[in-house]
Formats: sequence, structure tokens, C-alpha cells
Amino acid sequence: MECAVCQSTNLVKVSLAYEQGLSAYKGRSRSHGLSLGTGGLGLWGGRAKTTGTFQTRLSARLSPPTKWSYWKTFKWWLPGFIILWFVGIAVEENAPSAKEFIRLFNWGMDGYAGALVFLWWFIWRYNHRVFPIQRRRWDRSFLCRRCGNTMPAGSRTSADEE
Repeated sequence: MECAVCQSTNLVKVSLAYEQGLSAYKGRSRSHGLSLGTGGLGLWGGRAKTTGTFQTRLSARLSPPTKWSYWKTFKWWLPGFIILWFVGIAVEENAPSAKEFIRLFNWGMDGYAGALVFLWWFIWRYNHRVFPIQRRRWDRSFLCRRCGNTMPAGSRTSADEE
């Protein structure tokens, strides 16, 4: 197999290039000392622990597709629901015809809850239909180490041209 752009055979799987660009680190530091100043003699000390990951730009560009989160949607939806609820309570106390307002407000809240159900259906559909196809395509893709072109396996055309 060779690159469609530069005809190089120096290809590597995208998943491997992604993993090569990730680094995990752990660090510890200690510090102590003695100081003399206008306030007198002082002793000080401290410790710190650091952990994390480092990712190259290439690795970030080659990151795998991710599933959409139900939880993130709910975290954005819930504050809006609470705000609408409090606004409804405040307006209800000052409304001239409370029964009409309550009926319309209930329709609005039902619509807002229905929007969450619709969003969750949309997320479920993406996670079960679109995401597996994108993940398989990512797993089968190759990266040219010479020119940086990414292409699916068995393809002679550039993925960037499609």
C-alpha cells in the first residue's frame, strides 16, 4: 500500500500514531528552607504532586471519534428547566388570569421536557448508527509519515479529496 499523494510506502495506522502522541506523566516535588527577614527566623516547606497527560498536535488531530453524552445534554437542560420553573412561578403570582397562564405554562414545560426526549433520541441514534461507522473508518485508516495524508485502508485516493 502506498500514499495516494506522494506514493510513499511509509504508512502507519492512525490508531498507532494517535497512541504514540500521548504521554502520561507523574511528578513529585519537595521544597524546604530557612529564611531570615524583618519578622525573624522562619522555616518553610512544601510538597506537590502532579499527574496528567500530554498530547501532541498530530495526536489531537488523529483522535478517534467519540460518542455523544446523555449526561452533558441533561446538565445543560436542567438549569434551563429550573429557570423556566422559577419564571413561571413569579409570573403566575402577577398574572391577571392565572388559569390561562397555568395551562399555557404547562404546555411550555411539556414541550421543554419533550425537547430533552428528542435530543436523547437523536444522541441514541448517533451513538448506535453513525458512531460505529466512524469508529471502523478510523480504525482502518492510515497516516503517511512523509506528507501527513490520512487515507482509509485499501484506498488509492486521498481522504482529504473526498
